Amino acid sequence: MGEKQPCSKKILVCGATGFIGKKLCSLIIKSGHECYVFSRNPSGAEKILPSAVKIFPWHATKELPSSQILEKVDAIVNLIGAPIFTYWTRKKKEEIVESRIKSTENLVKGISACNRPPEVYVGASAVGYYGDKGEEELSEDSPPGSDFLAQLCVAWEREARRAREYGVRVVCIRTSPVLGRNGGMLEIMLRPFRFGLGGPLSDGKQWMPWIHLEDEVGIILMTIENVKISGPVNAVAPHQVRNIEFTKTLGKLLRRPTFMRVPRFVLKVLLKELGEAMLASQKVSCRKVLETGYRYRFPRLEEALRECLT
Repeated sequence: MGEKQPCSKKILVCGATGFIGKKLCSLIIKSGHECYVFSRNPSGAEKILPSAVKIFPWHATKELPSSQILEKVDAIVNLIGAPIFTYWTRKKKEEIVESRIKSTENLVKGISACNRPPEVYVGASAVGYYGDKGEEELSEDSPPGSDFLAQLCVAWEREARRAREYGVRVVCIRTSPVLGRNGGMLEIMLRPFRFGLGGPLSDGKQWMPWIHLEDEVGIILMTIENVKISGPVNAVAPHQVRNIEFTKTLGKLLRRPTFMRVPRFVLKVLLKELGEAMLASQKVSCRKVLETGYRYRFPRLEEALRECLT
C-alpha cells in the first residue's frame, strides 16, 4: 500500500452511523487502530457501532467540536452529509449544503484551536465534482462541472483545504456511488428491478462510476496510513462501465428483465435537477489509487454485485 505508517493511530470518524461510517469504524478497529466518534446522538450510536468505539457528543452544524478530543487523535474522517438521493426542494438543497459545508467549517475551526492538531483530515467529496463530461476520462486534475452537485463539491473541498493552514495533510475522497448490502445506491435500485421494472436510464450510454463498500473504506484507511497521499482522490473501481452494462449485469444476477428504459424526459420532469445528475456521464479514472499499490477487493462489477446480493 505504499508509504504506510505501521503504528496504531487514533482515528476520529464523523458521520459514523451512516452506510459508509459503520463499515469504516469496523475496519479501523480490525486494522489495529483506535476509533473515536463524534455523534449528535451518542446513545443511539452506541447501539449500532462496535463496542470498542469511543463516542463523544457533538452537533456538527450547531457548535464547534471539543479541541480536547481533536488533540487526542491522529486523523479525522468527515463523512457528514444529508442524503442526496431525494427530491431536491429548495429546503432540501439548503440542508444538503449546510450539513456538508457547516460541519466541515466547524471541524476546521476546531482544528485551528488545537495546540497539537491531527496529522491528517480526510473529507468526503464525490465524483459529482466533475459534472457531465461525456466520453472524457476524468482524473483528479480535471476541472469541475457547473451544476448543483459539482459546485457543492467545490465548496466542500475548499472548506476542507483550509485545514492545511494548520499543518494538517488534507485528502478529499471523491467517491462514486457505493455498492453494499442494506444501504447505498443498490438498496434504492433493487425494488424496481425485483419487480421486473429495471432498465437503463435514457439510452444507457452514459458512463456510470461505482465502488464496492469494502474498497471505499479500504481506500479511506489507506489515505490515512499513507503519508504521501494528499489532495483529491477518486474512489472508483477500475472496471469502468456504462449505465446499460450496469443495468444488464444487475438484471442477470437477479434473473429479471431489464428492457424498461427510463426516458430522459421522465427523469427530468419527475426529479428535475436530480434527474439531470443521474444522467451525467462520468468516466472516472482510479489511476491515483492504483499508483499507491492499493489492491481492490472487488475490481469488477459482476463480482461486486454478486457479493452484495448473496
